[in-house]
Amino acid sequence: MNAPATQAIDPQALQEALAQLHDISQPAEPSWWPLAPGWWGLIALAVAVVLGCFLFRFWWRKTALKRAAAKHMQALTVASQELDDHRFLQALAETLSRAAKQRYP
Repeated sequence: MNAPATQAIDPQALQEALAQLHDISQPAEPSWWPLAPGWWGLIALAVAVVLGCFLFRFWWRKTALKRAAAKHMQALTVASQELDDHRFLQALAETLSRAAKQRYP
């Protein structure tokens, strides 16, 4: 068995090599921008929910008169069995007139 040959290390070369070494630097802190795709999805979902709420509110107010008239017409239909034809038609005309006046003032 041959033992590995030990070479003499030049102290001058060793000092020069050690002088070239630098301290270990820490990596840069991760930035909050640009956002990860999950955050973009959450922002898009929040915008969609807010927009949907505004559109639903607009639609609900727009159809309120129609719903009220339909509810009153349903009540008239149920009550029509107790009313004679003249009173039923008078109540129906009154309901339609009220709806038209509210819709087209």
